[in-house]
Amino acid sequence: MGGKSPRSLTLFSLLFSNHAGFQQSPDPKKTVDDVTRHLLNQAFHSSEANTIQSTIIYQYLLIIPLLIRYGFYTSLSQSELQEKILMQKKWISLLVVLLALMAGSHIVSAASPIGGDQGWYVVYCNVNGASVYFDGVLQGQIAQGTLTVPVYSTGTPYKTYSVQMAGYTTFNAPITQYPAKGEQVDLYATLNPVAPTTPPQPIGGNIGWYVVNCNVDGATVFFDTTNEGQIAQGTLTVQVYTTGTPFKTYSVQMPGYTTFNAPITQFPSQGEKVNLYATLNPLPTALPTTKAPIAAGVVVMAVMIAGLGLAICSRKKF
Repeated sequence: MGGKSPRSLTLFSLLFSNHAGFQQSPDPKKTVDDVTRHLLNQAFHSSEANTIQSTIIYQYLLIIPLLIRYGFYTSLSQSELQEKILMQKKWISLLVVLLALMAGSHIVSAASPIGGDQGWYVVYCNVNGASVYFDGVLQGQIAQGTLTVPVYSTGTPYKTYSVQMAGYTTFNAPITQYPAKGEQVDLYATLNPVAPTTPPQPIGGNIGWYVVNCNVDGATVFFDTTNEGQIAQGTLTVQVYTTGTPFKTYSVQMPGYTTFNAPITQFPSQGEKVNLYATLNPLPTALPTTKAPIAAGVVVMAVMIAGLGLAICSRKKF
């Protein structure tokens, strides 16, 4: 917030310099009118809109109490005087609100961009479409070899710039020059294609194969407990690296068949195949067991013995 404008100070100086005149003048009201006329003349001939508004407001705020103080409303009745004072207060409140709104709009319209005057950076690059960053903030893409970036000459200066493009090395450099108002500073970036990377060779180097031969299609083959796949059309080919850690055992499994296990004693060289064989035998089928029926004579004999035992027991009771 700044101090009062020169014209506002004129208002205060006129009012207070004439304070003695108000007391000594035979017609104080004429003195106030002269001051008022002078202030309005200055206000409406001023090129500053906010000076006009502030002058009118200060006039009402400072002169109206003086009018009341020197008895310019003494001819009015008490109720009329109160009505006049109330009306003046309403006008003052309205003018204060209008001043605030107009002053706010004046400030917004007169606001200038942060940083003040403009200069430009021109970034030159050999790859169109590359993205340009100033201090990590994207400024745009290179088109036809350049990108122009406007900056405010009195703003906070950038420190670094970088240019990036997929498939190219990223360019980074410090910014050591800063454009003045209307000035252009050139920046340069050269991007180089990224060298193609050779895919890493799998551990173990060169390749050979094991061919597992089996009499049962669908059987599962394991090398050192690692599932390598299923037998199809009597075989399964397993790729291995000739210089890798060699497998030690293999097994072939199928439900309903005995599991085949065997050691691996041969190891393929580069481009070589080693055959492994497994023969699965069906598990033996258990014959169902049946119980012989009890002979009818045995059943009759058992019933007779049970009846005889009951008869003997009943006689003993009696």
